[in-house]
Amino acid sequence: MLTKELKLFAEGNLDFYVAFEEYYNCKFHGQTPSIPMAEMSEKINKGFIAEVERKAKYSKEENKDAWFANEMVRWAAMSILNQEINSLLPKYITNSLAPFVDMKFVERGTVVKFRVKPRALYTVSRGNVRPAC
Repeated sequence: MLTKELKLFAEGNLDFYVAFEEYYNCKFHGQTPSIPMAEMSEKINKGFIAEVERKAKYSKEENKDAWFANEMVRWAAMSILNQEINSLLPKYITNSLAPFVDMKFVERGTVVKFRVKPRALYTVSRGNVRPAC
């Protein structure tokens, strides 16, 4: 799910994110892939490295050992993973929990009001507790 937040984060370069979403849909929702899964996996790996290089502004080809140890590279990798999780988590949770709950997703900062009626969710009882004599 390409969210508005993900599009802002990607700064218009959505190739990796679109490929990852297609891979996720093929792997977990049975969608037919546009290319073989092995090619798609390789495309995602290369796309992830390219996106990390773009976000970190540091090329892997300069020095691979230094690239892996660079703090900006680590930050870029974790921020990309965080954005991917944030974009896929609502879809995953909705599909998993839809039979049991009514879920609504709102933008960050939106005021949401809940109205829970007494005893609407479960019966409240004292259980097997006896009053003290």
